[in-house]
Amino acid sequence: MKTTNRRFRLHPFLPSGILLLALATAAFAAAPGFRDTVKIVHKSRPLAALANELEKRLGVVITYEDPAWVHAGDLSDVTLEVAPKGAARKKGAPPLLIPLRRDLEVTLPPAAAGKALDPAGVVQAAIDAHQAARNPGRFRVVQEGADLHIVPGQLKDSSGKWMAAEPILDTKIDLPSAERTRIETIQALVAAINGASKTQVRLGMLAMPGKQDRLTLGASGEPARQILEKALAGLAPKASWRLLYDRTTDQYLLNLHYIPELPRL
Repeated sequence: MKTTNRRFRLHPFLPSGILLLALATAAFAAAPGFRDTVKIVHKSRPLAALANELEKRLGVVITYEDPAWVHAGDLSDVTLEVAPKGAARKKGAPPLLIPLRRDLEVTLPPAAAGKALDPAGVVQAAIDAHQAARNPGRFRVVQEGADLHIVPGQLKDSSGKWMAAEPILDTKIDLPSAERTRIETIQALVAAINGASKTQVRLGMLAMPGKQDRLTLGASGEPARQILEKALAGLAPKASWRLLYDRTTDQYLLNLHYIPELPRL
């Protein structure tokens, strides 16, 4: 009887613990009828936290964008939580506000023999669960090729009434065509957004490969989200983002991260 030993090569960006988790998840999820439930407990931005888990399990890009939070009922003051023990609150200092910590749960549909899960359907189910739980904000999914974007659709105004959100990555910008490194391209993109929008964007964590790769990219009157997609295209492992709004400073923070590649069984 001939046996075959399968070898899995660790990706340089993939910790061994994540590999083992992915292998176990893939093995169980491959069984027809298997249902997998993803639970997020007491997290600020539970939909973003759920997107993190779905990226790991599905191996697809699922980005997340905050709305510009306004309603006091959607926010929580955590100033004293993060302050050093015993420290007094400075007089006149603005509070540190974050979106309310809430729970979120979504059950992935059962796998069918020979069929893969529909990532767009799974993300839509997560958005529906988020709204059913009455968590802050209403979101929609935008699909660009294989990439999925969780984009704000509505938020509450200062009086608590629902109003249309204005996603900052919908901002149409011009980017002069030039050869730049990938990180320089992203910096130029952020500068273009800041030049066209009242609300500013800052770069945060950039945990991604290929920062010094060179590419030529330009755009005229194109939504910033599409340009950012192009700037991150072709990376291995794939890169995704979280665009988080800080109510205290009235600024967005753009964080980039890589998605661990799913092992081949």
